[in-house]
Amino acid sequence: METDNICTKIVGNDELVPFDDFDLGHLPEEWRHEELLELIKGAGKLVARVKVTSDSGEDLYSSGLVIKYGGSFAIQTNNKFIENVTMATGCEIEFSFDKEDRNDVIKCVGTGIVETSKMLDKTLVSFEPIPDFLNELNIMDDKYFLPDIETVNQDGVNENATSLIMMSQNKAYLFLPENEDVNKKADVKIRFCDGTVSDLTSNWITFEPIPDELKSNPHHEAYSSCKVLICTTTDGRTVGATTEFFSGHIVLKMLQPVTLEEAKNSVIYFYGDNDNEFLGTGLYFKKSILESARAINGLEINIPKADTSSEHELLARIFDSFWLLSFKPVPNPIQHDMSKRKRSCTLLENDQGGVVVIGHPSGKIKMAAAGKIVRSGVYHDKENGDIGFEVIFEAKTVKQDLVGSLVLCLQTGKIYHLKEVLSANSDEEADMCRAVLGIRLDQLFKVNKPKRD
Repeated sequence: METDNICTKIVGNDELVPFDDFDLGHLPEEWRHEELLELIKGAGKLVARVKVTSDSGEDLYSSGLVIKYGGSFAIQTNNKFIENVTMATGCEIEFSFDKEDRNDVIKCVGTGIVETSKMLDKTLVSFEPIPDFLNELNIMDDKYFLPDIETVNQDGVNENATSLIMMSQNKAYLFLPENEDVNKKADVKIRFCDGTVSDLTSNWITFEPIPDELKSNPHHEAYSSCKVLICTTTDGRTVGATTEFFSGHIVLKMLQPVTLEEAKNSVIYFYGDNDNEFLGTGLYFKKSILESARAINGLEINIPKADTSSEHELLARIFDSFWLLSFKPVPNPIQHDMSKRKRSCTLLENDQGGVVVIGHPSGKIKMAAAGKIVRSGVYHDKENGDIGFEVIFEAKTVKQDLVGSLVLCLQTGKIYHLKEVLSANSDEEADMCRAVLGIRLDQLFKVNKPKRD
Protein backbone atom coordinates (compact mmCIF):
# COMPACT_ATOMS: atom_id res chain seq x y z
CA MET A 1 0.00 0.00 0.00
CA GLU A 2 1.27 3.46 -0.85
CA THR A 3 2.07 5.61 2.17
CA ASP A 4 2.68 9.01 0.61
CA ASN A 5 -0.86 10.24 0.19
CA ILE A 6 -2.52 12.63 2.58
CA CYS A 7 -5.14 10.22 3.87
CA THR A 8 -2.57 7.61 4.87
CA LYS A 9 -0.64 10.25 6.76
CA ILE A 10 -3.74 11.46 8.54
CA VAL A 11 -5.85 8.38 9.12
CA GLY A 12 -3.67 5.35 8.54
CA ASN A 13 -6.04 4.13 5.82
CA ASP A 14 -6.47 5.24 2.22
CA GLU A 15 -10.05 4.01 1.90
CA LEU A 16 -13.35 5.32 3.20
CA VAL A 17 -14.25 3.57 6.42
CA PRO A 18 -17.76 2.19 7.03
CA PHE A 19 -19.18 4.48 9.69
CA ASP A 20 -20.31 1.55 11.80
CA ASP A 21 -16.67 0.37 11.99
CA PHE A 22 -15.09 3.80 12.52
CA ASP A 23 -13.08 3.78 15.75
CA LEU A 24 -10.13 5.48 17.44
CA GLY A 25 -7.69 3.58 15.24
CA HIS A 26 -8.95 5.54 12.23
CA LEU A 27 -7.91 8.83 13.84
CA PRO A 28 -4.38 10.22 14.17
CA GLU A 29 -2.79 9.38 17.50
CA GLU A 30 -3.12 12.93 18.84
CA TRP A 31 -6.87 12.88 18.17
CA ARG A 32 -7.57 9.57 19.90
CA HIS A 33 -9.90 10.59 22.70
CA GLU A 34 -13.00 8.61 23.59
CA GLU A 35 -14.95 11.86 23.94
CA LEU A 36 -14.07 12.85 20.37
CA LEU A 37 -15.13 9.47 19.08
CA GLU A 38 -18.42 9.91 20.94
CA LEU A 39 -18.77 13.34 19.29
CA ILE A 40 -18.17 11.79 15.85
CA LYS A 41 -20.64 8.98 16.44
CA GLY A 42 -23.28 11.41 17.66
CA ALA A 43 -22.81 13.69 14.66
CA GLY A 44 -23.06 10.72 12.30
CA LYS A 45 -26.60 10.05 13.49
CA LEU A 46 -27.62 13.33 11.84
CA VAL A 47 -26.62 12.05 8.39
CA ALA A 48 -29.24 10.46 6.16
CA ARG A 49 -29.36 8.99 2.67
CA VAL A 50 -31.63 10.93 0.33
CA LYS A 51 -33.06 9.53 -2.92
CA VAL A 52 -34.97 11.35 -5.66
CA THR A 53 -36.28 10.03 -8.97
CA SER A 54 -35.40 11.99 -12.10
CA ASP A 55 -37.85 12.79 -14.88
CA SER A 56 -36.39 9.86 -16.83
CA GLY A 57 -37.09 7.50 -13.93
CA GLU A 58 -33.48 7.24 -12.76
CA ASP A 59 -32.82 6.97 -9.02
CA LEU A 60 -30.39 9.65 -7.80
CA TYR A 61 -28.71 9.65 -4.38
CA SER A 62 -27.06 12.16 -2.09
CA SER A 63 -26.35 12.75 1.59
CA GLY A 64 -28.47 14.93 3.85
CA LEU A 65 -27.90 16.57 7.23
CA VAL A 66 -30.58 17.03 9.91
CA ILE A 67 -31.03 20.55 11.26
CA LYS A 68 -33.62 21.95 13.65
CA TYR A 69 -35.23 25.37 13.37
CA GLY A 70 -38.18 26.71 15.32
CA GLY A 71 -38.86 23.32 16.86
CA SER A 72 -39.14 21.54 13.48
CA PHE A 73 -36.67 19.20 11.81
CA ALA A 74 -35.48 19.45 8.21
CA ILE A 75 -32.94 17.74 5.97
CA GLN A 76 -30.28 19.99 4.49
CA THR A 77 -28.94 18.92 1.12
CA ASN A 78 -27.65 20.64 -2.02
CA ASN A 79 -29.79 22.76 -4.31
CA LYS A 80 -28.15 21.01 -7.27
CA PHE A 81 -29.71 17.79 -5.98
CA ILE A 82 -33.15 19.06 -4.87
CA GLU A 83 -34.10 22.39 -6.39
CA ASN A 84 -37.90 22.55 -6.21
CA VAL A 85 -40.97 21.39 -4.29
CA THR A 86 -41.75 18.64 -6.83
CA MET A 87 -38.39 16.98 -6.22
CA ALA A 88 -38.61 17.43 -2.45
CA THR A 89 -42.13 16.06 -2.06
CA GLY A 90 -41.97 12.30 -1.96
CA CYS A 91 -38.17 12.02 -1.88
CA GLU A 92 -36.95 9.09 0.20
CA ILE A 93 -34.94 9.77 3.34
CA GLU A 94 -33.26 6.92 5.20
CA PHE A 95 -31.60 7.13 8.60
CA SER A 96 -29.25 4.54 10.12
CA PHE A 97 -28.31 2.99 6.79
CA ASP A 98 -25.02 1.88 8.32
CA LYS A 99 -25.04 -1.80 7.36
CA GLU A 100 -25.61 -3.72 4.16
CA ASP A 101 -28.35 -5.83 5.75
CA ARG A 102 -30.37 -2.60 6.31
CA ASN A 103 -31.95 -4.03 9.48
CA ASP A 104 -31.82 -0.73 11.34
CA VAL A 105 -32.89 1.60 8.53
CA ILE A 106 -35.59 4.15 9.39
CA LYS A 107 -37.51 5.34 6.34
CA CYS A 108 -39.03 8.81 5.98
CA VAL A 109 -40.57 10.82 3.14
CA GLY A 110 -40.00 14.41 2.10
CA THR A 111 -43.09 16.61 2.44
CA GLY A 112 -41.92 19.91 0.94
CA ILE A 113 -39.30 22.64 0.91
CA VAL A 114 -38.60 24.87 3.90
CA GLU A 115 -36.22 27.04 1.88
CA THR A 116 -33.80 26.72 -1.03
CA SER A 117 -30.99 28.82 -2.48
CA LYS A 118 -29.26 28.18 -5.77
CA MET A 119 -26.56 30.69 -4.93
CA LEU A 120 -25.74 29.02 -1.60
CA ASP A 121 -26.39 25.55 -3.10
CA LYS A 122 -28.58 24.66 -0.13
CA THR A 123 -32.07 23.19 0.22
CA LEU A 124 -33.96 22.41 3.43
CA VAL A 125 -36.56 19.64 3.06
CA SER A 126 -39.33 18.94 5.58
CA PHE A 127 -40.07 15.26 6.17
CA GLU A 128 -42.14 12.76 8.12
CA PRO A 129 -42.37 10.77 10.27
CA ILE A 130 -39.81 12.22 12.69
CA PRO A 131 -37.73 9.35 14.16
CA ASP A 132 -37.83 9.20 17.95
CA PHE A 133 -34.03 9.21 18.23
CA LEU A 134 -33.84 12.75 16.80
CA ASN A 135 -35.77 14.11 19.76
CA GLU A 136 -33.48 12.17 22.10
CA LEU A 137 -30.33 13.75 20.58
CA ASN A 138 -31.16 17.18 22.01
CA ILE A 139 -30.20 18.93 18.76
CA MET A 140 -29.50 22.63 19.09
CA ASP A 141 -32.34 24.66 17.54
CA ASP A 142 -30.82 27.10 15.04
CA LYS A 143 -33.53 29.64 15.87
CA TYR A 144 -31.62 30.44 19.07
CA PHE A 145 -29.04 32.10 16.84
CA LEU A 146 -31.62 34.41 15.24
CA PRO A 147 -33.45 36.08 18.14
CA ASP A 148 -35.90 38.97 17.92
CA ILE A 149 -34.49 42.32 18.98
CA GLU A 150 -36.74 44.99 20.49
CA THR A 151 -35.23 48.46 20.79
CA VAL A 152 -36.47 51.78 22.14
CA ASN A 153 -34.80 54.85 20.68
CA GLN A 154 -34.19 58.13 22.48
CA ASP A 155 -37.54 59.45 21.20
CA GLY A 156 -39.37 56.54 22.81
CA VAL A 157 -40.16 54.82 19.48
CA ASN A 158 -40.21 51.02 19.54
CA GLU A 159 -38.46 49.19 16.70
CA ASN A 160 -38.05 45.48 15.96
CA ALA A 161 -35.32 43.55 14.18
CA THR A 162 -33.93 40.04 13.77
CA SER A 163 -30.23 39.61 14.37
CA LEU A 164 -27.58 36.99 14.96
CA ILE A 165 -26.03 35.30 17.98
CA MET A 166 -22.46 34.13 17.47
CA MET A 167 -20.21 32.19 19.81
CA SER A 168 -16.51 32.76 20.35
CA GLN A 169 -14.07 31.54 22.98
CA ASN A 170 -16.93 30.03 24.98
CA LYS A 171 -18.90 33.28 25.01
CA ALA A 172 -22.08 34.32 23.21
CA TYR A 173 -22.37 37.67 21.44
CA LEU A 174 -25.09 39.60 19.64
CA PHE A 175 -24.25 41.06 16.23
CA LEU A 176 -26.07 44.22 15.11
CA PRO A 177 -25.54 46.34 11.97
CA GLU A 178 -23.68 49.63 12.28
CA ASN A 179 -26.80 51.67 11.54
CA GLU A 180 -28.34 50.25 14.73
CA ASP A 181 -26.34 52.61 16.94
CA VAL A 182 -26.87 51.10 20.38
CA ASN A 183 -25.48 54.24 22.03
CA LYS A 184 -28.57 56.03 20.74
CA LYS A 185 -30.98 53.45 22.17
CA ALA A 186 -32.80 53.91 25.45
CA ASP A 187 -33.14 50.13 25.83
CA VAL A 188 -32.54 46.86 23.95
CA LYS A 189 -34.21 43.52 24.70
CA ILE A 190 -33.24 40.17 23.14
CA ARG A 191 -36.13 37.69 22.94
CA PHE A 192 -35.23 34.03 22.35
CA CYS A 193 -37.48 31.26 21.07
CA ASP A 194 -37.75 29.60 24.51
CA GLY A 195 -39.10 32.79 26.09
CA THR A 196 -35.78 33.96 27.57
CA VAL A 197 -35.52 37.76 27.58
CA SER A 198 -31.95 39.05 27.80
CA ASP A 199 -30.40 42.47 28.30
CA LEU A 200 -27.29 43.86 26.67
CA THR A 201 -24.25 44.21 28.88
CA SER A 202 -21.15 46.36 28.52
CA ASN A 203 -17.80 46.87 30.19
CA TRP A 204 -18.26 50.65 29.91
CA ILE A 205 -20.72 52.80 31.87
CA THR A 206 -21.54 56.49 31.72
CA PHE A 207 -21.88 58.64 34.83
CA GLU A 208 -22.63 62.18 36.02
CA PRO A 209 -21.70 64.75 36.84
CA ILE A 210 -18.36 64.80 35.02
CA PRO A 211 -15.81 66.55 37.29
CA ASP A 212 -14.54 69.82 35.80
CA GLU A 213 -10.97 68.64 36.33
CA LEU A 214 -11.72 65.55 34.23
CA LYS A 215 -13.38 67.60 31.49
CA SER A 216 -10.28 69.74 31.12
CA ASN A 217 -7.88 66.81 31.47
CA PRO A 218 -9.28 63.33 30.61
CA HIS A 219 -6.09 61.81 32.06
CA HIS A 220 -6.29 63.61 35.42
CA GLU A 221 -4.54 61.38 37.95
CA ALA A 222 -7.03 62.04 40.75
CA TYR A 223 -9.85 60.61 38.61
CA SER A 224 -8.02 57.75 36.89
CA SER A 225 -9.58 54.99 39.02
CA CYS A 226 -12.58 54.48 41.26
CA LYS A 227 -14.76 52.01 43.07
CA VAL A 228 -18.31 51.38 41.88
CA LEU A 229 -21.04 50.34 44.27
CA ILE A 230 -23.74 48.47 42.36
CA CYS A 231 -27.00 48.05 44.24
CA THR A 232 -30.01 46.53 42.45
CA THR A 233 -33.08 44.76 43.84
CA THR A 234 -31.33 41.41 43.37
CA ASP A 235 -27.65 42.20 43.80
CA GLY A 236 -25.24 44.40 45.72
CA ARG A 237 -21.48 44.50 45.21
CA THR A 238 -18.49 46.80 44.88
CA VAL A 239 -16.12 46.57 41.90
CA GLY A 240 -13.13 48.54 40.65
CA ALA A 241 -13.12 50.63 37.48
CA THR A 242 -10.83 52.95 35.51
CA THR A 243 -11.49 56.09 33.50
CA GLU A 244 -11.35 55.96 29.70
CA PHE A 245 -11.72 58.70 27.11
CA PHE A 246 -12.55 58.06 23.45
CA SER A 247 -14.75 59.51 20.72
CA GLY A 248 -15.36 62.57 22.90
CA HIS A 249 -16.82 60.52 25.75
CA ILE A 250 -15.55 60.01 29.29
CA VAL A 251 -16.65 56.62 30.60
CA LEU A 252 -15.72 54.06 33.24
CA LYS A 253 -14.32 50.69 32.22
CA MET A 254 -15.51 47.81 34.40
CA LEU A 255 -13.70 44.52 34.87
CA GLN A 256 -16.91 42.59 34.17
CA PRO A 257 -19.84 43.59 31.91
CA VAL A 258 -22.97 44.98 33.59
CA THR A 259 -26.57 45.53 32.48
CA LEU A 260 -28.34 48.84 32.00
CA GLU A 261 -30.18 48.33 35.30
CA GLU A 262 -26.91 47.72 37.13
CA ALA A 263 -25.30 50.78 35.55
CA LYS A 264 -28.21 53.03 36.55
CA ASN A 265 -28.13 51.69 40.09
CA SER A 266 -24.47 52.37 40.74
CA VAL A 267 -22.64 54.95 42.83
CA ILE A 268 -19.07 55.92 41.91
CA TYR A 269 -16.34 57.02 44.33
CA PHE A 270 -13.07 58.27 42.83
CA TYR A 271 -10.02 57.50 44.95
CA GLY A 272 -8.64 61.03 44.45
CA ASP A 273 -11.90 62.70 45.47
CA ASN A 274 -12.98 62.01 49.05
CA ASP A 275 -15.87 64.46 49.13
CA ASN A 276 -18.11 63.61 46.17
CA GLU A 277 -20.08 60.70 44.86
CA PHE A 278 -21.20 60.23 41.26
CA LEU A 279 -24.12 58.32 39.78
CA GLY A 280 -24.12 55.82 36.94
CA THR A 281 -26.45 56.85 34.10
CA GLY A 282 -26.21 54.11 31.48
CA LEU A 283 -24.08 51.88 29.28
CA TYR A 284 -21.61 52.81 26.58
CA PHE A 285 -20.79 50.52 23.66
CA LYS A 286 -18.00 50.56 21.14
CA LYS A 287 -17.21 48.47 18.10
CA SER A 288 -13.87 47.37 16.71
CA ILE A 289 -12.59 45.34 13.79
CA LEU A 290 -10.45 43.26 16.14
CA GLU A 291 -13.37 42.19 18.33
CA SER A 292 -15.51 41.36 15.30
CA ALA A 293 -12.72 39.29 13.79
CA ARG A 294 -12.41 37.34 17.02
CA ALA A 295 -16.11 36.56 16.94
CA ILE A 296 -15.83 35.27 13.38
CA ASN A 297 -12.97 33.09 14.60
CA GLY A 298 -15.61 31.31 16.65
CA LEU A 299 -16.73 29.86 13.32
CA GLU A 300 -13.26 28.38 12.74
CA ILE A 301 -12.42 31.25 10.38
CA ASN A 302 -8.87 32.57 10.44
CA ILE A 303 -9.29 36.26 9.71
CA PRO A 304 -5.99 37.83 8.60
CA LYS A 305 -4.89 41.07 10.19
CA ALA A 306 -6.57 43.92 8.38
CA ASP A 307 -3.42 46.00 8.14
CA THR A 308 -1.40 43.29 6.39
CA SER A 309 -3.99 41.36 4.38
CA SER A 310 -4.66 41.81 0.68
CA GLU A 311 -8.32 41.55 1.72
CA HIS A 312 -7.99 44.75 3.77
CA GLU A 313 -10.73 46.65 1.96
CA LEU A 314 -13.17 43.74 2.05
CA LEU A 315 -12.52 42.95 5.70
CA ALA A 316 -12.83 46.59 6.71
CA ARG A 317 -16.15 46.82 4.89
CA ILE A 318 -17.46 43.70 6.64
CA PHE A 319 -16.17 44.03 10.17
CA ASP A 320 -16.30 47.78 10.66
CA SER A 321 -20.04 47.70 10.04
CA PHE A 322 -21.22 45.71 13.04
CA TRP A 323 -21.55 45.82 16.79
CA LEU A 324 -20.40 42.85 18.85
CA LEU A 325 -22.35 42.89 22.11
CA SER A 326 -22.42 40.73 25.22
CA PHE A 327 -25.70 39.98 27.00
CA LYS A 328 -27.28 38.09 29.89
CA PRO A 329 -28.84 35.80 30.73
CA VAL A 330 -27.62 33.35 28.09
CA PRO A 331 -30.34 30.72 27.37
CA ASN A 332 -29.56 27.27 28.76
CA PRO A 333 -29.40 25.52 25.33
CA ILE A 334 -26.72 27.97 24.17
CA GLN A 335 -24.79 27.46 27.41
CA HIS A 336 -24.99 23.69 26.90
CA ASP A 337 -23.73 24.01 23.31
CA MET A 338 -20.84 26.23 24.43
CA SER A 339 -19.93 23.70 27.12
CA LYS A 340 -19.65 20.91 24.55
CA ARG A 341 -17.50 23.05 22.28
CA LYS A 342 -15.27 24.08 25.16
CA ARG A 343 -14.52 20.43 25.92
CA SER A 344 -13.58 19.78 22.27
CA CYS A 345 -11.29 22.80 22.29
CA THR A 346 -9.62 21.53 25.46
CA LEU A 347 -8.95 18.09 24.00
CA LEU A 348 -7.46 19.47 20.78
CA GLU A 349 -6.14 22.83 21.92
CA ASN A 350 -2.89 22.39 19.98
CA ASP A 351 -4.45 20.98 16.82
CA GLN A 352 -7.19 23.06 15.21
CA GLY A 353 -7.21 21.49 11.77
CA GLY A 354 -8.99 18.16 12.08
CA VAL A 355 -12.25 17.29 10.32
CA VAL A 356 -14.27 14.11 9.82
CA VAL A 357 -16.54 13.76 6.77
CA ILE A 358 -19.59 11.50 7.09
CA GLY A 359 -21.93 10.65 4.22
CA HIS A 360 -23.41 8.13 1.80
CA PRO A 361 -21.16 7.88 -1.30
CA SER A 362 -23.34 7.16 -4.34
CA GLY A 363 -26.16 6.18 -2.01
CA LYS A 364 -24.19 3.34 -0.38
CA ILE A 365 -23.89 2.68 3.33
CA LYS A 366 -22.72 5.50 5.58
CA MET A 367 -18.96 6.06 5.37
CA ALA A 368 -16.44 8.29 7.16
CA ALA A 369 -13.04 9.79 6.41
CA ALA A 370 -10.70 12.11 8.31
CA GLY A 371 -9.00 15.16 6.86
CA LYS A 372 -7.05 18.30 7.67
CA ILE A 373 -8.15 21.93 7.27
CA VAL A 374 -5.89 23.71 4.78
CA ARG A 375 -7.33 27.18 5.19
CA SER A 376 -10.51 28.98 6.11
CA GLY A 377 -11.73 32.50 5.66
CA VAL A 378 -13.92 34.96 3.84
CA TYR A 379 -14.93 34.30 0.26
CA HIS A 380 -16.23 37.01 -2.01
CA ASP A 381 -18.05 36.23 -5.24
CA LYS A 382 -17.64 39.53 -7.08
CA GLU A 383 -20.05 38.49 -9.83
CA ASN A 384 -23.10 38.36 -7.55
CA GLY A 385 -21.75 40.19 -4.50
CA ASP A 386 -22.03 37.12 -2.26
CA ILE A 387 -19.91 37.29 0.90
CA GLY A 388 -19.65 34.40 3.29
CA PHE A 389 -17.35 31.93 5.03
CA GLU A 390 -15.75 28.71 3.83
CA VAL A 391 -13.49 25.98 5.13
CA ILE A 392 -11.10 24.27 2.71
CA PHE A 393 -9.74 20.89 3.79
CA GLU A 394 -7.92 17.87 2.38
CA ALA A 395 -9.28 14.33 2.51
CA LYS A 396 -7.94 11.91 -0.08
CA THR A 397 -10.98 9.64 -0.22
CA VAL A 398 -13.67 12.32 -0.43
CA LYS A 399 -15.01 12.49 -3.98
CA GLN A 400 -17.89 14.25 -5.73
CA ASP A 401 -20.31 11.52 -4.63
CA LEU A 402 -19.93 12.75 -1.03
CA VAL A 403 -21.11 16.29 -1.74
CA GLY A 404 -23.86 17.09 0.76
CA SER A 405 -22.11 15.20 3.56
CA LEU A 406 -21.60 16.38 7.11
CA VAL A 407 -18.20 17.92 7.89
CA LEU A 408 -17.42 17.88 11.62
CA CYS A 409 -14.69 20.20 12.91
CA LEU A 410 -13.11 18.22 15.73
CA GLN A 411 -11.52 21.16 17.51
CA THR A 412 -14.81 22.96 18.13
CA GLY A 413 -17.52 20.41 17.42
CA LYS A 414 -19.04 22.67 14.75
CA ILE A 415 -20.85 21.05 11.82
CA TYR A 416 -20.57 22.18 8.20
CA HIS A 417 -22.29 21.08 5.00
CA LEU A 418 -19.99 19.85 2.21
CA LYS A 419 -20.73 22.04 -0.79
CA GLU A 420 -18.29 20.80 -3.37
CA VAL A 421 -15.11 18.82 -4.01
CA LEU A 422 -12.40 20.49 -6.05
CA SER A 423 -10.52 18.35 -8.55
CA ALA A 424 -7.11 17.11 -7.49
CA ASN A 425 -4.22 17.73 -9.86
CA SER A 426 -3.22 14.08 -9.81
CA ASP A 427 -4.03 10.80 -8.12
CA GLU A 428 -1.06 11.37 -5.83
CA GLU A 429 -2.53 14.56 -4.40
CA ALA A 430 -5.28 14.98 -1.86
CA ASP A 431 -8.69 16.12 -2.99
CA MET A 432 -9.53 19.65 -1.93
CA CYS A 433 -12.98 19.96 -0.40
CA ARG A 434 -14.98 23.11 0.31
CA ALA A 435 -17.42 23.24 3.20
CA VAL A 436 -19.43 26.46 3.19
CA LEU A 437 -21.15 27.87 6.24
CA GLY A 438 -23.92 29.06 3.96
CA ILE A 439 -24.71 32.65 4.91
CA ARG A 440 -24.74 35.98 3.13
CA LEU A 441 -23.78 38.87 5.33
CA ASP A 442 -26.00 41.34 3.50
CA GLN A 443 -29.02 39.10 4.16
CA LEU A 444 -28.01 37.88 7.59
CA PHE A 445 -27.73 41.30 9.18
CA LYS A 446 -30.62 42.92 7.37
CA VAL A 447 -32.87 44.77 9.81
CA ASN A 448 -36.56 44.86 9.05
CA LYS A 449 -38.20 47.77 10.78
CA PRO A 450 -41.98 48.15 11.02
CA LYS A 451 -43.52 51.30 9.58
CA ARG A 452 -44.35 53.97 12.08
CA ASP A 453 -48.00 54.76 12.66
